[in-house]
Order: sequence, then C-alpha cells, then structure tokens
Amino acid sequence: MKKFYYLLLTSLVLIGINSCGTDPVDVPPTIVFVPGGSFITADASGISGGSTITTRIKATKGSSDLNILRILWRRNGQTEDSTVDATNLKINGLTANSNPLLILASSDLAGFTYTVSFPASSAADTITYYFQVEDKNKEKATVSFKIYTDENRISILLDKKLYNKDGPAGFGGIDLQTGNSTGSTDLSAELKDEGNGPLEWMMQFSARNPVETTIRLVLAGTNFTDLNSKTDIVDAYDNGNMTTTASPSIGSTYIVKSGIFYFAINIKDLYVQMGTGTGKNGDYFLMDIKQ
Repeated sequence: MKKFYYLLLTSLVLIGINSCGTDPVDVPPTIVFVPGGSFITADASGISGGSTITTRIKATKGSSDLNILRILWRRNGQTEDSTVDATNLKINGLTANSNPLLILASSDLAGFTYTVSFPASSAADTITYYFQVEDKNKEKATVSFKIYTDENRISILLDKKLYNKDGPAGFGGIDLQTGNSTGSTDLSAELKDEGNGPLEWMMQFSARNPVETTIRLVLAGTNFTDLNSKTDIVDAYDNGNMTTTASPSIGSTYIVKSGIFYFAINIKDLYVQMGTGTGKNGDYFLMDIKQ
C-alpha cells in the first residue's frame, strides 16, 4: 500500500511540474539594412530635396510567416507616423500597389530582400523613415534612418513677355528672376531679343551677356512640366544642346544658366503684330519661367 501511495504522489508531482511549464514564446521577425552601392542605410545629411532615396532591406521570419511591410515617415517634431505614398514608392523597381504592403509571394513568407526607393522631401527638412515588418502573429520589427534634405523647390512665373527690341524702348530684354520686361541692354536682363531682320521680326533671342549667361535647348523628350526641382533643371542644362541664338517654336523649352542661377523657360506663344512702321513692333515671346 505504501508503494502505491508513493507512486501516486510521484505522478502528481510530475503532473504539477509539467502543468507549471512556460508556454512557447513567439520569436519576432528581424529586419536589417543591407549595405552596398549607393544605398542609404544610416542617417544622411546634404540630400538634395526631391531626389530619390534608395535603400535595401532584408527581413527574416521568426516563429511565424511574414505578412506585412510598412514604409513610414515622421517629420522632426511630430509625434505620429505617416505612410509613404504608394504611388511614389517602388519595390525592386516596380511601383508598390499599396502601403502597407501585403507579403503574398510564397517565396517571401520566410524572408525577403527588397530594394526600396521613394522621393525625399522637396523642402529643407528633417524626416525619419521607418521600415517595419510584421508577421502573422502580429509580431513586429523596425529599422530606421533620418534624412536631412536641402531646399530644392522651385518657383514659377507664368505668362511673362520678352518683346521685340525694335519695339518701344525699355522692352527688349527680360529679367528672368522677376519676369519683368527690361531694356535689351539693361544689366538686370539675362536675355535680349534680336529685333527685326530686313523685313520683319526675326523671332530670336540670345544672352544679353554671353560671358555670364549661356542657353541650352533641352533634349527631345524632356518636358517643361517634368522639371519640378532645381536638380531637374540643372540636369536638363547639363544634358542640353548649347545655342548662341535661339529661334524657338511654340512649346520649345530652354535652360538658361546665368552665374549661379538656372532658369527653365517654356515658349507658350509667339505674338506677331501685323504691319510695319512706327508702333508696329509690339511682337513678343510669351513664356513661363521656372527657377
């Protein structure tokens, strides 16, 4: 009988020990930056506003399959995160279909390496970007970096006029910084009209001071509407074709470099005043200007 009670007590003790054991712990996923090339993987300063930020991330599952990837951002001083716009977000070179992004490919459920790119703020700014992976057990892991951007926004002047220099005095040049009409020899003018030929307006302009100012016609396929940052304008100038005297048609786009300043000009219209003689030289280029 004693042996029976001893065996019973031993069984109860073993059952108690097993019942007090800890439940299995969910192991969260991991996510890290993958260095190399031009990938941003840590805090970076001097980033040109509006330029493309590109990084590479590697995520690995823990106890559960991967489920969601989020790309978030928070401006310095803010307390809540926002999502990077999916229309501006690319994963492995393809536009993301959403953000958060569901991990659907069976090959990615256990882990993936993605190249992620999106535009930086166009203004001078300080923004932290977060890359967060979540598994099907709702466990999460996050990595981040802080980006300091330099001002790269542009201003635009609409419907400015460069008049025939053989017209009224004081209207043959243009100050591209203000859009104001000036005399063709005025020191504030970057461009001057070339006036009339033997019979009529030549529809040509050139640099007022060719030592300081140069003009380039943008390459075919470069559109004025696509020049949305200072970087875009400088790149269009660097790739453009040099011209001494421009003979534009409607829709032509030129980049003008004057000192340290770059201007994109788009010819919207060419107004030709019919007739000759005094008061009949009110011809002008109608242009939009980006700086």
